[in-house]
Amino acid sequence: MKSKILLLPALLIAFCCISFKAKEKINLNEHAQQKVVEFAKKELNAFLENIPAGLEKEHGFNKRAEFAKAVPGSIYTIVGLNNQGQVFATNVYNVVVTVNGEYRSMLTVSLSNGIYKIETVGAALLAKELQVIENRQTSANSSEKIMLNVYEKKCGFVAYKPAGTTIENAVFTPLESAKIALNTTTGKTKGTTYKVNEIKRILFN
Repeated sequence: MKSKILLLPALLIAFCCISFKAKEKINLNEHAQQKVVEFAKKELNAFLENIPAGLEKEHGFNKRAEFAKAVPGSIYTIVGLNNQGQVFATNVYNVVVTVNGEYRSMLTVSLSNGIYKIETVGAALLAKELQVIENRQTSANSSEKIMLNVYEKKCGFVAYKPAGTTIENAVFTPLESAKIALNTTTGKTKGTTYKVNEIKRILFN
């Protein structure tokens, strides 16, 4: 069966394909992410070939010839935050797709019953935003990359968490979607970084 391609705008791609399992253990270990890397490397190029001719730019590529140069880059483990302040696992990962070191697109990979599946590709603006944020984070390459999605508010934050530390103590940078949500809620963006309890308090209180 031919893989389906879902073209999603930057503010929406991170909010699809979610398995809500609030009680499930959040797996952030290096071994789990390495499996995602191996799967993405194996399936990426074949999946990109399913992009319809003429829609390459909408998916972050200038021309089809760039598909052969595309490789997986940074991997973000996606976790959710509900209005009770609970952080929960989603079994979904966002994988940056790079061409010659430039962040071009986002690949959404899900895990269900031990099987990985590419769900969507797109969100070129999100990929570019992440590259800018990572370039400002001196420890980004050696840290666990977390994307915290607040589904009720349709917004997201990212953190670069040292191994062995908790998500609750991680320092999150708001994505553009979160800046909009924070501005809508408070009338202005109060800070540049936030912890989970601060995000909950601002968005839900």
